[in-house]
Amino acid sequence: MAEFGRIDVWVNNAAVTFFAPFLRVPVEDFRRVIDVNVMGYVHGAQAALQQMRRQEAGVLINVSSIVGEVPSRRPRRTRCRRPRSAPCR
Repeated sequence: MAEFGRIDVWVNNAAVTFFAPFLRVPVEDFRRVIDVNVMGYVHGAQAALQQMRRQEAGVLINVSSIVGEVPSRRPRRTRCRRPRSAPCR
C-alpha cells in the first residue's frame, strides 16, 4: 500500500501439506495445514477486500490445490498368485 496505494488483484495461493500415514501425523500438523490453507485465505481475503471496498474495485482470486482430487502416492500393489493371464486387483 505504501508504494502503490491500492490493491488491484489479490491472489490467495498459500498452502502447506504433509505426506505421511494418517495415524502417524501429529494433530499439530493437521492444525498447521488448516491454519495456513484455510485461515490464511480468510485473513488475506479480509485484508484485501477491506482495501478493495474503499477503492470500489479489485479482484480476488483463490487458487486451490489438486491434491484433494489426486492421490499423493501410488497405491501399493499386492503380490498376486494368479496366472499371468488373470490380472491382480
